[in-house]
Amino acid sequence: MENLYDDSDNDRKYWKWGLFYYNKYDKQLLPKRHPFLMGWYSVNFANPKSILVYFGLILFFILITFISFSISSKN
Repeated sequence: MENLYDDSDNDRKYWKWGLFYYNKYDKQLLPKRHPFLMGWYSVNFANPKSILVYFGLILFFILITFISFSISSKN
């Protein structure tokens, strides 16, 4: 999908408090982060699909942690 705002990941006006990317015109699920931030990708909090992916990943890691603790407590 073509990004209408090629400089959107470098434009600071779309970064809230320097941490949260919010650009309703950018349809990317995981846009690239600023070079000064840790990690490679961020979540576009203006895109509902991106938020679902974000919370889905958090839920996945919580479930994996819960399952691993429940298995280790049985031994």
